[in-house]
Amino acid sequence: MVKEAAVAFFLANPDEQLAKDFSQCLTVMDAASRRRNDIAHGIVQPYVRPGTDVIDGFALVPSYAATKHRKTDWSPEYFYTSTQIDAFAGRFDMLAGTTLQIVTRIMAKDRANGR
Repeated sequence: MVKEAAVAFFLANPDEQLAKDFSQCLTVMDAASRRRNDIAHGIVQPYVRPGTDVIDGFALVPSYAATKHRKTDWSPEYFYTSTQIDAFAGRFDMLAGTTLQIVTRIMAKDRANGR
């Protein structure tokens, strides 16, 4: 819906650079939303070093209900450490700042056109 609204907005308010920036932001948001979902719906489990019984700490992994993120032997397709999650948080913050800047530019353009 956001993409369709953007098409309508930019037809009525042409701005090639703003449309490009908005499109790039949506692409990044799409990728970020997948990582957000991994984090929001994951579970914390001990991380066992492959091929051993040694626990190396804990990691966020897909729940067992998320079968599309589990291999046929039920091992997780991903695991995130706290360091990785902290890095995602930093990127989410940067994306939020970029998004706010673009939204502010869109609102200013809309106001300039008397809406």
